[in-house]
Amino acid sequence: VGRQAALSAGLETGVSVCSALAGSAEYRAGRYDEAIRWYEEALVAARRAGESLLEANALSDRSLVARIRGDGQLALNLLNQAINIYTSLGDRSHIARCLLGRGILHTRLGDLLSAEQDLCQAKKLFEDSGLSPFADSVTLALARVHGLRGDFGTSRELLQIVMDHLVSDDRPRTRAIAHE
Repeated sequence: VGRQAALSAGLETGVSVCSALAGSAEYRAGRYDEAIRWYEEALVAARRAGESLLEANALSDRSLVARIRGDGQLALNLLNQAINIYTSLGDRSHIARCLLGRGILHTRLGDLLSAEQDLCQAKKLFEDSGLSPFADSVTLALARVHGLRGDFGTSRELLQIVMDHLVSDDRPRTRAIAHE
């Protein structure tokens, strides 16, 4: 109803927001074709409205579907576009989130040097922003990069850092990944 009302009123910002929410629901339900359709509608509406933040959000969200579908190059392209917009907006936390995603993509594509560079930059941005739980997620991704390189000592040290942070924190997913 909200999307339809926004469409009827010509409120592209509302269309973008509602479409992005619908895309996220479809993504979480595993209906990726529908998620793509919604994210693309969110992107078009954001561009028509001149809403850079919503445009970057739609690009970033759309990259998740590309990554799940195994289209790493498309996901990288979408993340790079989103990072450029977030950079122009000075949105450090969103830049960090995209760098984390891009670092994970580089890891999957076997470009461990680029992965480490993106992840280190993301970690610094998260720490500087006071978002330490997200920095722990980056540390886990860095531990994986080091493990893939065969640098098991550094990988273990990074995992221990995360485990030490979890002593007083209740994040069962992060704990499970670190134990794994």
